[in-house]
Amino acid sequence: MALSFLRGMFQKNPVLSASEIEDVISNLLLEMVWIDGDAHEDEIKHVVHLLAMRYNSDDETVRRKIDGFKNVTQKDIEALAKQLRDNLKGRDRVMLLRDLWTIAKANGVADSYEQKLFHRVAHLLGITESEFLEKCIKI
Repeated sequence: MALSFLRGMFQKNPVLSASEIEDVISNLLLEMVWIDGDAHEDEIKHVVHLLAMRYNSDDETVRRKIDGFKNVTQKDIEALAKQLRDNLKGRDRVMLLRDLWTIAKANGVADSYEQKLFHRVAHLLGITESEFLEKCIKI
């Protein structure tokens, strides 16, 4: 997905379509895979499974998103999270955080880059309750 498209969307809090929400979620999930500079095979498999099962993407679309993914900037992460905060219910934002954490842990350990991204996205999504975040991390 072209990030220029996303940047254009983030002007005035538009209501996103289901497809646009899926694209934004895909970018955050894929950023978790590559944040540490190493896309571990287990992390990629987990993203493919999540996007196919939870977010209803077909395998071809998921592979296309993975192949075309470019790391996002900090400003992009802020914009992506803001759009999700404005377009998702609280329980859906919580589920996204859990999905991000399970990707971070897919290779057995969440490194400092993955932990930092998780906490940053949680904060940007408006989920700051430390007790919840600790429970999420234990998953």
